[in-house]
Amino acid sequence: MVSPSVLLAIFSATANVCLGFAHSQGAVVAWWRKALRGGTLEDLSHYWEFGDSLLAAGLSGRKFNFVALATLAASAVMVDEPLLQKASTIVSKPMTKAVNVTAPIALEIPYGFTGMGNAYGGSQAMIMNQTFAQIVNAYTTRIPIKTGFTGCAGNCSGTIKAAGLAINCSSASVPWNNNGTSSTNVGDGEVFTSSFDWFPANGTNGTYPMEGNPWINFDLLYVTDRTAASWYGDQSKPDLSNENRGACNGTLVRQRCTLLSATLNYPIVLVNDIVTLPGNSITFPVDHIQAVGVPSDFMDQHDLNTISFTTLGGVGLAAQNMFNSIAIQDRYSIQVNGSLGSQYSVFDNGPTSYIASQDACSINWRDPTSDIMNALNEIMFRTALATSDISKYSVLNYSITDAWTSFYEAYPVTYPEQPKDNGISVPQNITMEQTVNVNVFQSHYGFLAGALAVMVIGVFLVIPTFIGFWELGRDPSLNPLELAKAFNAAILYGPGSNARVGDLLVEFGKKEVKYGEVVDDGTNDSRTAREPDNGLSSGDLIFRRRRLEFADPNRVKNPEFHAVYN
Repeated sequence: MVSPSVLLAIFSATANVCLGFAHSQGAVVAWWRKALRGGTLEDLSHYWEFGDSLLAAGLSGRKFNFVALATLAASAVMVDEPLLQKASTIVSKPMTKAVNVTAPIALEIPYGFTGMGNAYGGSQAMIMNQTFAQIVNAYTTRIPIKTGFTGCAGNCSGTIKAAGLAINCSSASVPWNNNGTSSTNVGDGEVFTSSFDWFPANGTNGTYPMEGNPWINFDLLYVTDRTAASWYGDQSKPDLSNENRGACNGTLVRQRCTLLSATLNYPIVLVNDIVTLPGNSITFPVDHIQAVGVPSDFMDQHDLNTISFTTLGGVGLAAQNMFNSIAIQDRYSIQVNGSLGSQYSVFDNGPTSYIASQDACSINWRDPTSDIMNALNEIMFRTALATSDISKYSVLNYSITDAWTSFYEAYPVTYPEQPKDNGISVPQNITMEQTVNVNVFQSHYGFLAGALAVMVIGVFLVIPTFIGFWELGRDPSLNPLELAKAFNAAILYGPGSNARVGDLLVEFGKKEVKYGEVVDDGTNDSRTAREPDNGLSSGDLIFRRRRLEFADPNRVKNPEFHAVYN
């Protein structure tokens, strides 16, 4: 494919050559028309010189004429080349198209995969599965998420189903102050709490499996809308114990969330096999909740030994390690345990700021739920990628008689008897929108218009040199033969005063000439008498004239050095 810049360069070169040719022909026509109208030999010389030399045209001064103008225009038109080069450039533009991507990823995390723990302890007595611990470490150290997806050659965006956590929350807001009048059961001065616990099923403390799904409990408490107030209250009132004295009023928000193992629809962005998860995972649509068996059937077959496997216990432990936090306030300071309490604190600005007032009531907190769920669902997504080729029943394949094969959560009753599938998720074929940067030619019409304007102006200024060409009666030129014939040179004596150069060549083309010194001899009878040099009589010689001209080679000799010629 030939680029526009190359085509424009060819067009520019062709146009400039054509305009230059037109100018040269127009200068010839103008010279001959000047000769027809009559003028001095100096005028004819200027017409020729201005048409032949840019320097002469530029320095013409008072002798400036339309031939000089045409010469300047034909020369200036060359500026169209850099303009045309700017008229088309190469830029990188994003282009999108739909592509089919094959995505190996688990729809559910394997049963009993994330951790092992004490049957009587809950997540407090839990240890992560080694593989899952490595996944959590990859998240905390922000190692990019490599997928192994195929079919995307650029930047692709779409939606995929994968293991995740479905969240269901309830919240309430109540007035809060630091004088013991809060209408909620909160520890004295407790201003922020984030707490996670894991339960095998919907029981009171997770000691034994109960009916329902295993779940992670997330309790959140934080205060907001507080402003620092003077410890001395409203000084306009005589009673220093008025209700504003040392007030630290605000709003306390309490939230409780239940997290279940599920399959979510994740929006993803895939670039060079690296995936990112944009958006708020709380809003991701839930495809389904991961199925479990009936705990009573499970208990009939398995004893809960000291160490048992868990599907969600490791996730709960990771959440505890990363997000459990508490902040407790007294009048002038705040004690924080766990980083979350500091990360989500909000300090007032201006005269009510903590620095200005030294009042801890100027500090509030904001809701971390979205960020926490984004983190936990990224860990679940990483787990889904790591277990894409592992059966979700893989741990169940161990002998049920071994103590370490007991489970907290009941697995589906369809396994191990006659499973409907092998538990390995079939790679998904998803349609994604692929965006790739391609080099395209971008037109800059301003530069193109400028170049065309220069060309058009040049053409219009050259055209006047052709006016009257029809008066000449032939295709004229400034060929030396044609000019010599027009000046009636003796060497071209004969017919064809209006002949073309071609006709003159037919008539005189074979005549031999030479340029050099020619001597004219005069006698007493006639100053114009001529005869060959070898016939001169010294007695008859009156004068000799030496000059340079074209003549018959027999009459011409080479010019002499330092000679003066007429």
